[in-house]
Amino acid sequence: FPHTLPDPESFWKQVGALGIEKNDAIVAYDGMGIFSAARCWWMFKIMGWDSDKLFVLDGGFNRFAKEFPDLIDYETPSPITKTMEYNSSDYHFRNDLFRSIEQIEENLDTKKEMVVDARPKGRFDGTAPEPRPNIPSGHMPNSVSVPFTSVIDSNGCLKNTNEIQEIYLNQGIDISKEGTPIISSCGSGVSAAVLDLALTATDTP
Repeated sequence: FPHTLPDPESFWKQVGALGIEKNDAIVAYDGMGIFSAARCWWMFKIMGWDSDKLFVLDGGFNRFAKEFPDLIDYETPSPITKTMEYNSSDYHFRNDLFRSIEQIEENLDTKKEMVVDARPKGRFDGTAPEPRPNIPSGHMPNSVSVPFTSVIDSNGCLKNTNEIQEIYLNQGIDISKEGTPIISSCGSGVSAAVLDLALTATDTP
């Protein structure tokens, strides 16, 4: 599928080609609100980048431009002339942040982890079609629906901790204390990262 997580070798090759240096702070941002920036943040995180140096711009570029118009750079960026080389010993893939289809199938029986679906409610309920052909809508058994848009406010920013906790509590999940581990899921691996970002922002145990 188009959004499948790349293998570490391919990922680090692309990171190096962008001239991103080891230990750089990474700030990911969208044009409006929060969407694919969360996936960028999550990919660096799962590939082993220092989580304390990973950030997502709350509200995206539109909010930044509105609040800091004098800081907008309208010049075309200079071509990248400095590249970096990474190898497998530089960073370690975080298997704890990833679930294979086999692990998901096992969890259908064990129910050790709670699957939370980030897709729109209609796709979860099976009343709206999936955007990709030949894939039925509906949801995994025992999963619950928390559309990724529900954790974002009208300004494209993450809602506050209390609001996000209430959203999950309405689905029977108390994220304010340690409990059943959560697996964030979606259609192709983008919007689930928004839920993971929201959980991280609320310091979910």
